[in-house]
Amino acid sequence: MNRAQSGFTLVEMMISSLIGSLAMAGAISVFTVTVKNNGDGLKRVRLGQELRTIMDVMTRDIRRAGYWENADGITANPFATLSVNNNCVTYSYDFNGNALPQNEDRFGFKFDNSAVKYRQNGAACNSNNDWILISDPNTISITNLNFNLSTICENLSNSLDDQSCSNAVSNDVLSYMYQVDITLNGELISDNTVTYSLSESVAIRNSNPQIN
Repeated sequence: MNRAQSGFTLVEMMISSLIGSLAMAGAISVFTVTVKNNGDGLKRVRLGQELRTIMDVMTRDIRRAGYWENADGITANPFATLSVNNNCVTYSYDFNGNALPQNEDRFGFKFDNSAVKYRQNGAACNSNNDWILISDPNTISITNLNFNLSTICENLSNSLDDQSCSNAVSNDVLSYMYQVDITLNGELISDNTVTYSLSESVAIRNSNPQIN
């Protein structure tokens, strides 16, 4: 005896097709959002790496400020020339080891025209000459570079676990030194919605203003 064969009705096929289309649309939407988020994340990582490299260059070099091969703690240091003016920091150190301050011993960094520039030949902060780019203007735009100079204190009489000057007692030896606080902000040229910010502090141990 033949059995009647049955299949999907037209209505069932249309419903199945609609459900499949909705599921596919949802999957595509999730995939699109995931790709976009991953792309934004990669852009931010790239920007962060660029700014971190610039910050590392600045902190390493500024930390050398005031270095003098003949320093004895008594004689006035001719390389103690640290100066901060908001968007510009200038300083010197005994680069060539001859103990004589020369233009090649004078360095600095400044924020200029959406870029970070490095000082050469003792150029002034407001000079357009002898400052070279260290940020890539084709890749990132620097939106802010700020330097702030302050003085920090260490209690040399205490153990390394607690060198705070706030608990100093009579006859403690207190060392006061400069500190440069740096804030760096930037954005991608290709997508200015991708931004990044960094802050670092550099203790200038070669330029002690005083020891009590």
